[in-house]
Amino acid sequence: MKYSVKNKAQQGFTLIELVVVIVILGILAVTAAPKFINLQDDARTATLQGVKAAIESSTALVYSKSLIAGNESDGTGTKAVPIDATNNAIATVFGYPIAEPFDTTTPAPITAGSIANALDIDIAANAANPTTEFVYVEFAADNAVGIYLATTVPGTPALNDDCSVTYTTSTGVGVKPVIAVNECS
Repeated sequence: MKYSVKNKAQQGFTLIELVVVIVILGILAVTAAPKFINLQDDARTATLQGVKAAIESSTALVYSKSLIAGNESDGTGTKAVPIDATNNAIATVFGYPIAEPFDTTTPAPITAGSIANALDIDIAANAANPTTEFVYVEFAADNAVGIYLATTVPGTPALNDDCSVTYTTSTGVGVKPVIAVNECS
């Protein structure tokens, strides 16, 4: 009886080759993953997109009430429309909510709120010590306001900061206010 010994070809990887491949994949994962997985900023931006949608809905409703009242051509900020059964009112410019600090006195004789009052969210006007989820900051020179997540308010807020929603008051008859989301990064 003869035994034949066949020369077997190598099957599979050696242990060293396997370890090298795993190390290379680990290095790639550590360097590339943060660029593709930025879940916190994406979640914050999505929240701000929701705030933008709420602002758009609120401005549409206030504008509808302004049309009914005939206030859509007034740019003085002295006209207001009631927004609830207790006669809380929103001051308007060209029929859209005004961008002013909430709960302030607008040009006489009307005491009314602004876009912040039209939103049904907890919001604070104190950027230094926020007690709510959102912070409202006025940019009077730009006729605008910024709404920030309380956890992302910069020390000195500026118009169009990252991680904010900016609302700029209407500038004319038939001109919608500008509502922009500044993404978190």
